[in-house]
Amino acid sequence: MLSKSEFGLWFIHKASYAFTGSDQVDLIIERIYQVDELNQDIMDCTDKNNMLGLIQQIRDLNREIQLLVDQLFQVAEYIESGNDSLTQLLNRRYLNTIISCEITFSRKNHTPLSLLAIDADYFKSINGKFGHAAGDLALKFLAEALQKYSQGSDYAFRVGGEEFLLLLVDTDEKRALNIAESIRKYIENGMINSAQGQQFKFTVSIGCVLYDGHPDYQRFLNAADSALYMAKNNGRNRVYMAHQSLNPVAQPLSV
Repeated sequence: MLSKSEFGLWFIHKASYAFTGSDQVDLIIERIYQVDELNQDIMDCTDKNNMLGLIQQIRDLNREIQLLVDQLFQVAEYIESGNDSLTQLLNRRYLNTIISCEITFSRKNHTPLSLLAIDADYFKSINGKFGHAAGDLALKFLAEALQKYSQGSDYAFRVGGEEFLLLLVDTDEKRALNIAESIRKYIENGMINSAQGQQFKFTVSIGCVLYDGHPDYQRFLNAADSALYMAKNNGRNRVYMAHQSLNPVAQPLSV
């Protein structure tokens, strides 16, 4: 299904922000779902001639989608204007709007939605011992982990200092926990090399929450913050999901 492909998920969930004010966005989304319907018709088709006709229709729609997307990139201001300069993740500029829209999408389409709140453990100690440049390297490494384990339809934010959010679209509790644990392990097993030749490691704490259907996005954010607090309060270097916790042996940076 084109709507479930990397491109489809990215476009359906992000195009409204990347191409603000463009009427072509709705048209492209409509064409994406038309391709899905034709693919389903092909699966049910038993007549060779009819099947060839359906394939040609899909090719025509794909060409139209490509043309429309090319036009959008030529005329629209892309979302990177809302990026954090250090990590190139999204900053707070679009946070409330994006979460509100994804909550609306989740409620309308009955799809799961998860949120991770991530915080670098003992980050002030990193800056104090190795310098702020080393701290910046740690933040970039954390941003790299968020991008590595998310898909095109997800949203990664740096919301302040060493605090990050990862909004996981069409993601249930099991997948959210797997992603969170993958990020935690990636950071724990990584090694940062500072410009002065020093090496250091650090860990992260992650709070995870599955959207429960409440329309207030602030409640969703608060739930993720509360889960993060529990992860840090229970020893750091762990994932905590709303009354359910993964408990690795904590190995925080010792300084």
